[in-house]
This record gives sequence, C-alpha cells and structure tokens, in this order.
Amino acid sequence: MASALRTEERWLESGQPDPVFLGMVEDFKAFDEVLQTWSEKLEIFVRGVQELSLGVQSLSEGLAEELKRQDRAFLSEGCRFREAAQEISRRDAPHSVIARFERNVEFNMSNPLKDHLDNHAKLRKDLEKRELCLTAVQDALKQVELCEELTEADLRKRLAKDEFRASKATFNKVNRSIFHWLYVLEEHRGDIIDSCLQTVKYLQYDFFSFAAHAVSHVLPQQMSFRPMTEMLPDSLQAQVQQELNLSETIEAQDVREIFVQRLLQRLVRENKDRPGAPATSTPAIQVDPLSLSSLLSHGFDEGPARRALRKTNNDTQAAMEWLLAGEPACRARSLRPTPEELPVGLFFRRPPEMPALERHALDLCKRQAGRVLDLGAGAGSHVLALTSQGVEAEGLDLCPEAVEVMRLRGVSAKRGSFWKLEKQPQYDTLLMLMNTAGAAGSMVRFKELLEGLHQAMAPDGQVLLDVSPPDWAAVRRARRVSRLQAEDVQNGLWARLDCWLSFGTLQGETFSMIYPEWKAAVKVAEMAGYEASLVYEEPRSRHALLKLRLEPGQWHTILLMASSPKARRVDRCNISGNGMSDAFESA
Repeated sequence: MASALRTEERWLESGQPDPVFLGMVEDFKAFDEVLQTWSEKLEIFVRGVQELSLGVQSLSEGLAEELKRQDRAFLSEGCRFREAAQEISRRDAPHSVIARFERNVEFNMSNPLKDHLDNHAKLRKDLEKRELCLTAVQDALKQVELCEELTEADLRKRLAKDEFRASKATFNKVNRSIFHWLYVLEEHRGDIIDSCLQTVKYLQYDFFSFAAHAVSHVLPQQMSFRPMTEMLPDSLQAQVQQELNLSETIEAQDVREIFVQRLLQRLVRENKDRPGAPATSTPAIQVDPLSLSSLLSHGFDEGPARRALRKTNNDTQAAMEWLLAGEPACRARSLRPTPEELPVGLFFRRPPEMPALERHALDLCKRQAGRVLDLGAGAGSHVLALTSQGVEAEGLDLCPEAVEVMRLRGVSAKRGSFWKLEKQPQYDTLLMLMNTAGAAGSMVRFKELLEGLHQAMAPDGQVLLDVSPPDWAAVRRARRVSRLQAEDVQNGLWARLDCWLSFGTLQGETFSMIYPEWKAAVKVAEMAGYEASLVYEEPRSRHALLKLRLEPGQWHTILLMASSPKARRVDRCNISGNGMSDAFESA
C-alpha cells in the first residue's frame, strides 16, 4: 500500500491524475450505492415481515372468534391457533418470533449498514475536501512558477514557496487518510457484501423456521383431515344427488325427522357434543405471552413452562415453584428433571472443538498407522479428522442417512452394523467413540460385541473405545423412587438405562444403554480375550478411553473355538463386586 501511495504522489507531481486512485474512487462510489440499495431493500423486507406477522395475528383472531360462534368443538383449536399466532406476532413479548427478528435485524444488519453509510458520507466529504486542497496546491504552484524570474531574497518568491509547501502538506495529510480508507474498503468490499448476503439469508431462515416451529405445536399428529380440493362444490354435487335419491325412497317419513336423525348420526360419528348440551371438555387455557417470556428468561424449557402456566392459570410465581419442584411427567421419564440436549453441531466438530479424550484417541490412531474403521461413525467427524492427517480411515454406520452425510463430506463410508463385521478387510484400529460401545445395552452384550470385533482386526491391531460411568447420585435417587429396577444396577460397577431420542414432536423407540465404570469394562474386555488398559481419563466426568489388544495366541484360540462343534456358549455373564465370570458348557 505504501508503494501504491508513492506512485500516486508521483502522478500528482507530474500534474496528471492517478488512474489507479480514480479507479478506487469509482469502485467506492459503486460500493456505496450497493449498500444504500441494501439498506432501502432491508427496510422494505422488515416492513413486509411485520405486515406478515400482523396478518397472521389478524387471521388467527378472526378465525378463533368465528369458530367460537360456529361450533364449540373447534373452540380449543381456535384458542391454540391464536396462541401460536401470538407467539409469532406479539412485538411486546421479548421471546416472540417478530421481536427476536427485529432484534437480530437491528444488531446484525441495520446498525452495521448505518455505520458503513455514515462512514461513506464522511469519506465523500473528505474527497470534496481533497479536491479543494488539490486546487490550492495547483494555484500555489502557479504562483511559484510566476516568481521564477525573481531572486531568492524577494519577499514575493519566499511567500509563494511557503504557501506552496503549506498547501502541499495539508493536501498530503488529507490524501493519505483517504487513500488508506479506499485501500481498506477495496480489500474488504467483497467480504462486506458476502456478509450482508449471508446474514439476510440467515434472518429469513431464522424468522420462518421459528414461525414454523410455533405453528407446529398446533398441528395434528397426522394430517387426517380431508383436503379442501376434495370438497369443492362440484365434488359435493354427487353427494347431494345421492341424498336426494335416498330421500325420495323414504316418502313415509317426515323430512325434518330424517334431517334430525342424520345430524345426530354425524355428531356421534365425529364424537361431538349434542347441540344445546354443555361441552364435555373445557377449552385449553390460553398461555399469557409475558408470563411465558418471564419463565423462559429464567432458563426453563418452553414445553414445561407452558404446561405450568396452564396448570396454575397463568400465575407466574406458582408456575415457577411448580417447575422448580420438578414436573412429574419429566421425573417419571428421566433420571434428571430435563432431558439432555444434543446440539447438531456436536456431530460436525473439528479437532480443536473435540474434547481432550477424543483428540488423544485420534493421536493413538495416527501412531498405530495402518487402516482405521470408525464404528458408529455418525456424521464422520473423526474419520474426516484422520483423513486430513493422512490416515487411511473409513466410517461404518447403520443409518443410511448418516452414510450419505459422510460421503457428501468427502469421507469413505459404508453402511453396516458393528454386530456383523466382515472378516475382510482387516483393520489396524477399530475406533468406538462417544459411548458407541454403550449401545450394547448390557454387560453380556458388551462382551459379545468385543468378541465380534476379533475377526475385523489385524494381528497387531487395537480397539480404542470410550466408556462413560453413570451419575451415581442420580442413579441412587432413581432407585429410591423405584424408577430403576435392581437388575438394572450393579453398584460401583455399571448401570443400564432406557434411553430414547426426540426431535421436536418426533420421538424414537426406546433402547438400552450400558454405562460401566472403566474397571468393569476392562474386566469384561479381558474375559473377551483382550489385554486392556486405561490410556486417558477425564478428571471430572471420569469419562475414560481404553485401548484393547488381543492376547498373545488369542488368534489360534479363536479359530479353534469357532471351528469346534463341541463347545457352545451359555448366555450368562455374572458381574459382581467380587469379580466377574463367564460360563461355557460342553455340549
């Protein structure tokens, strides 16, 4: 940049404008017009979103009032729909979708654009000031040239030279500041435009996704209603004609009696209340948005907070006390009052974002050299990290979507189960992180899993797996209220928990996870034919990394047992505080 500035000064001394500087000024003016257009369009976009939220609120309130007059059976649905709309459009509720949107727009777009445009306006004034200073320098230079015939002692010549030096110094000061600003804007112009573009995309996605999430609470579990296209007048004409034909065959009955009978049949079929009778169910209490915002600001989850407010008739203090005491439905389903959340970013981490245990495991894979197979690889972050370091690694997962994600990330992946590993190819390292081995579900199955890994291992191969001990305090609390059975816990060794995954309103099937202490896992590994050792343990969570290697001569033993018809395995693995034993019987 300094050399470019010196070049520009040489152009000025020659009396010609610098074409590079003029080009930077033109680029700056074009960039300024782009940001002004962005600012204007952003205001239009914000007004449109605000009008959209007002339209959603108006529609929901109008439908709720009309449904209240038309049919009491839809009263609860109308109230819930209006509540969802208020969650979107209430600008006075800090956690509403529109309030969140306006805060995000102001912080991430409006204020930065305003700062840039203010700086551009100042820079335009500086450019005008530069032109005035340049004119003053040129005028002073002409005066110096007119005084060339005069002697150096002449006062007029000395004054002309002093004026030229002063005007040139002023011009250089202004010119340098402008040149540096133009240079920096030229360098970062693309980044600023890209940031504006991506931020607008995010703002649109954020608003519509949160609005969709608010409406998702009032959607039915299944779309079982009839679509409007099947109930157009032309479609209903056939049913009307059928009813007319039926009424002609029942001439002896009064038409009003037939209508009443059919109305009662429809009400029974649709499980509605008899007209004129009191409603069999009370409408859901509408949640006050301000009370909900207060609970959310204290860190409570939205679902339990809504239930607490309905239960206490929007009494914020009573709802908070009810939540602090522990929601019964939550306590019955988990060891803790609230479920553990797994952010999506957990499955797309880079090595610096991984915990020390996982980084240590990746380092051991690299030291071992050879081929690595990541069992239960998920999105393939560990495989990607190893591949980037030159290690030949492959991911294995039972979920086809996970395999597709890995391949899209450029990772070698295949679909399969770690219960059914192929004998070829063989791997130098089998990697099982993020408590993948806990999916065995029991200590017996854990031993079976480790035995099944033999055939996929190279002769000098290793297994790296982590184990997570249970939260024993939570386990003891669960035992006291009979939420865990005696056979699910072996104190000081392991605990078996029933788990499930949920996303929004979707919930997966329940599955068992085993949480052993690392010493218990080592004993089971030794029973499965391994030499097992602890290589890393996190001090607080006691999350442990184990390294397993086959015992000398184990390959020969495995082949003999696999080929012998005289031995069969008894499905029993006794684990106690005194030790562990595995039983084999002869046929």
